[in-house]
Amino acid sequence: LANYAAALRIPYGADSFVTSLIYAVAAATIGVLVGLLVTLAWRRGRGWLTGILQSFLTTAIAVPGIVLGAGYIFLWDQPVLKYVGLLLYGTPAALLLAYVAGGLPYSVRVAAGGIEQIPTSVITAARVSGGSLLTIVRRIILPMTRSTWVRVWLMLFAGVVFELPVSQLLYPPGEPTLAVSILHQFHNTEFGTGAALTVMSTAVVALISLP
Repeated sequence: LANYAAALRIPYGADSFVTSLIYAVAAATIGVLVGLLVTLAWRRGRGWLTGILQSFLTTAIAVPGIVLGAGYIFLWDQPVLKYVGLLLYGTPAALLLAYVAGGLPYSVRVAAGGIEQIPTSVITAARVSGGSLLTIVRRIILPMTRSTWVRVWLMLFAGVVFELPVSQLLYPPGEPTLAVSILHQFHNTEFGTGAALTVMSTAVVALISLP
């Protein structure tokens, strides 16, 4: 119990968990929206552009997170970006974009299976009846794949909360995420505090994911 109390009092203990929750909610929501657009484009197209998209998504899954994190640093730390206002290295936006990019391949892979279950004849009938793409998505695709997108959101949410490699490289100074804070406790041989912070955060994420 003393370790649990200490975990709430340490610098960046509870604050780091709240920070990770905010990142997780934002990244999961953006990941679902972008994943929906990418999945629809993937299903509609069968040309060379779709093949390139599939190659990029497969590569993102195969490359380790630490390598992707280093790549993001080289990308967002370019001096030329400051002239267009996109010097993102060291900002929360850079870490959020990295989370979205890391979760997007999994979002598309999982969602594609759900969307493929929708009969093509249903989509065709909606188009013949004059339904726009937005109407088809809102009235047909989303209602029929609601459970799939909920699972995708929860998967991205839980993954971001405990993500370490990219977080360790890109977190803004003075604003560590949960995984970075836990690792810092173990590096300082504060094993009880680090374990308590891990258990508490895991319990909260489990409660959020249960419904």
